[in-house]
Amino acid sequence: MLNEYSLNYVSAGSGVFDSLATGRKRITAGTIILLYPKIWHRYQPDANVGWQEHWISFSGQLYSRWIAAGLFSAD
Repeated sequence: MLNEYSLNYVSAGSGVFDSLATGRKRITAGTIILLYPKIWHRYQPDANVGWQEHWISFSGQLYSRWIAAGLFSAD
């Protein structure tokens, strides 16, 4: 679990993502994962393929307002 939001972009490869909000999902190149604070999650690249990921973590009042307004959903 993280204390902030995180955007993870998988630019190459494949794997799986699992969270309480989404369940287990297949991840392929081009996928963007938006991680929410305090929500259990895990993700793993395929052992035989791997993946390349790029991420940024952030927090703040503006994004919290966007969430409260319903612009983004953990689903």
